[in-house]
Amino acid sequence: MNPAISLKMVSLDRLIATDRRWVSVLTVQALTMIVYATLAGTEITAIRYLIYPYIWIDVAVWAVLCVSPSSASMRARGGAMVVSAGYLAVMLYVAGFVGYVHTSMAGWRVISAAPGWGPMIAYQGHWLRLYLVPFQAVGYVSLAYLLYVTLLDSIRAAISGIFGLITCVGCTWTLVAPLVGVAAGVSTVGTIFYDWSYDLTTLVFLATVALLVHGIKQNTNS
Repeated sequence: MNPAISLKMVSLDRLIATDRRWVSVLTVQALTMIVYATLAGTEITAIRYLIYPYIWIDVAVWAVLCVSPSSASMRARGGAMVVSAGYLAVMLYVAGFVGYVHTSMAGWRVISAAPGWGPMIAYQGHWLRLYLVPFQAVGYVSLAYLLYVTLLDSIRAAISGIFGLITCVGCTWTLVAPLVGVAAGVSTVGTIFYDWSYDLTTLVFLATVALLVHGIKQNTNS
């Protein structure tokens, strides 16, 4: 058999096996969402909010599996890791998941919620506040990993990772509101941002992942 034909057959088999795995994952997720929607004690007014966590998690996992870090020295890897960790810390801070607060109360809490939204993990320490929503935490970690891989490939391409800093649209609105329009229109625009914050956040997250993965693929093929 021609080696090229054999290689194509192997690649096709891998693709089919991968597709089957993703179909299984999506089927389980759909069933989970249906069961939750059926058993939830409260009325669900927007089904998209049940879907968004799955989109974030699936895209995050897909992106991480799509790329791999190039070979580099320990010094380069260490530097890229430090920058990526700082990037993740900034993301979590901007999203309001991590903060500093002085209080006499301390302790951990696990808060149940819809799949992907929960279980939320909260911690209140003497100086540190931690609040993690699973699907967003997974998404931000994947962005940090993609930035790490990008840094190892090309410092210039890493600029696209900056766009991830605005993936918390609702959180950063208070920073950009003074720059938008006249004072009379700010409240209206702000209301739109808050009402559609998770929709806009999801779009920006998908765009950021696409930019980073595309940049990594281009550097790999060049």
